[in-house]
Amino acid sequence: MKFTISFLIGFVLFGTLCHAQTFNGAGGSIPDSGSVQGTFPITVSGIGNINNNMGVVTVCININHPWVSDLEIYLLAPDGTSVPLSIQNGGSGDDYIGTCFSGTALTPVADAAAPFTGNYIPDGYIGAVNNGQNADGIWNLYIKDVSSGQTGTLLSWSIDFSTNLPAAPPVCNGNLPPANTCANATSICSFFGYCSATSSSYTADSWPEFDNLFCGTVQNNAFVKFVATGTYMNFSVWVISSTNHDGIQMQFFDGGCGSGAVTDYGCYSPIRPGSSPNVITASGLTPGNIYYLMIDGYAGDECDYIIEPFPAAGGLTVTAESPDVCLGKSIQLNATGGNGIYSWSGAGLDTYSGNLVHASPLINTIYNVSSNDPGGFCPVTKSVSIVVLPLPASPTVTGSLSYCNGSIAAPLTATGLNLLWYSTSTGGIGSPEAIIPTTLNPGTNTYYVTQTIVCESQRTPITVIVKEAPSLGPDKQKNVCMGNFANLSNEFNITGLNPRWTFNGRPINSPVMVNSPGAYQVEVTNLNACSDTAVIHFAFQPPIHVFAGDDTIAVKGLLHQLHCSPAATYSWLPENLLNNAHVQNPTAILSSDQQFVVNVTDIAGCKGSDSITVKVIQGITYYVPNAFTPNGDGLNDVFRAVPAGIVSTEFFRVANRFGQIIFESSDPFNKGWNGTSRGYKQAPGSYVWFIKGKDIHGKNVELKGTVLLIL
Repeated sequence: MKFTISFLIGFVLFGTLCHAQTFNGAGGSIPDSGSVQGTFPITVSGIGNINNNMGVVTVCININHPWVSDLEIYLLAPDGTSVPLSIQNGGSGDDYIGTCFSGTALTPVADAAAPFTGNYIPDGYIGAVNNGQNADGIWNLYIKDVSSGQTGTLLSWSIDFSTNLPAAPPVCNGNLPPANTCANATSICSFFGYCSATSSSYTADSWPEFDNLFCGTVQNNAFVKFVATGTYMNFSVWVISSTNHDGIQMQFFDGGCGSGAVTDYGCYSPIRPGSSPNVITASGLTPGNIYYLMIDGYAGDECDYIIEPFPAAGGLTVTAESPDVCLGKSIQLNATGGNGIYSWSGAGLDTYSGNLVHASPLINTIYNVSSNDPGGFCPVTKSVSIVVLPLPASPTVTGSLSYCNGSIAAPLTATGLNLLWYSTSTGGIGSPEAIIPTTLNPGTNTYYVTQTIVCESQRTPITVIVKEAPSLGPDKQKNVCMGNFANLSNEFNITGLNPRWTFNGRPINSPVMVNSPGAYQVEVTNLNACSDTAVIHFAFQPPIHVFAGDDTIAVKGLLHQLHCSPAATYSWLPENLLNNAHVQNPTAILSSDQQFVVNVTDIAGCKGSDSITVKVIQGITYYVPNAFTPNGDGLNDVFRAVPAGIVSTEFFRVANRFGQIIFESSDPFNKGWNGTSRGYKQAPGSYVWFIKGKDIHGKNVELKGTVLLIL
């Protein structure tokens, strides 16, 4: 299968243009017959040194000449480097009009026809002048007319400097030259920067099967062999010098070598000098198999060339994240390039394969990594040296610390620089903030500290002993009945401890019998010299006020409920008449008048009692007095109606002698009339009352009468 030559058509941009300038030169007549070479200068200034990042990118010319194949045109740099731009090209055509020579052009000038207009690849490698020289000085355009009879004129020319340069050829790697015959083909360890030259010293080595597949004509060929690393392999080829300006030709093949059938994997003829790298491809390969590359001077041309895998990420390299490492730490080593299979050597590696390894050297160590460069037979080894830095001394700490559990601990301290604190002997991330030890639980805890002076020291332990402390529990409130004494010494468990009591801050011997309200504090200390304190707030319980209600009436044979003010416990007498004598609101069914007594205790155990007399009546009605005395003496101050057998009251009203309603309530027993209206005391005299409600049978009960207000 035949392959045609392909060219790299993109620019490699080395960054934003930071310096770009064009210099223009004058023209003149071109001497005839080659007896005198025309020299046309341009003075360049302000450029400085030129190299692969900044240099000559384009040379443009305008020439009137009726037979341009008579012309040889060269660019001469200030340091004497000469680049052929166009050597006797164009046949019988005429003129170079707006003609520019650039390493990034697509068409070789040798393959084009006159008149030449546009961009062309020169006959020489234009990047040869970007060799580090100082570009400031005289640049010359040399033009020689090799035949007489036809004359011409250089109208103008220019030279461009820019950072927008094509890719530069790599540095030669010092490889062995190719062999003169296929049978003795040189084994290539690495194509990275493989350089050599075609020469008349190489004789033609071919056989019929090879000639039939070759895309050119064998002249002075030479051979190398390599191992395929993929099904296809791309290479950039630079032809950096050429005697005849014709270039080279190449073919990838396998099979016979000197005789027999061969298989073609890519053939290129010619590869011209003077352009950006030409990209050639060997395709249809079997990884691991051996293949041949034949290099020949096109038309017998003698050329210097350089080959590089494309994309050319570079050959095998090894880097370390740092040139040194602290003793006891690890450092990452990274291998790139090669064929992706790496073999490592050196002490303290965590693995010996892969592109990333971690090294933990104890002394200064050189680490080696080996890999086959793409297309290589033999491994390439690269090295990196790691310096081991000693650790600083550990920080100084005091002896072990001691705390009682539950106490407040201070931050740990140490003497050193750039301290880091840890809670474990290994691992973890150190904190620059000093640790505050925990005292929650008794026991021994160990903390660690380091200092950093370039490297981090070993960890120094600090022991913190947490001793068991007594625990009295929370503070207490102690209430007793008015006039009683209390023994506070048994409120806390202080067995085996040495108690010290204070009362309102003043020492006392023992609170065995106290009747003075205030704060009683006890402090106890155990054998660990740990202590605890607690407080008893002692107070007298307020006097208990018991109220069983005012004397009242009940309907004979009907359920009647008693009431008592809130307390902790209740005991009603007589028990046998009540449904439950130990609740706040017991009930009873009475057939005759009865007095009840209730005995209560509060939360402090203080006692009190009250009594109530229940008068038993025969029927269901409201019992309303005929007079009351609202004089504030606590006796008969409120005019109220007592419901007997009544379940609800719709209204209880009082009217004055003018028929005006001056009081109304729906609860005649608990919300009676106090003898006022709108906040004003009413005059003594007779008042009319009205009441309406429903009895236990659902019947309406309506009554009316008078009451005498007496002051």
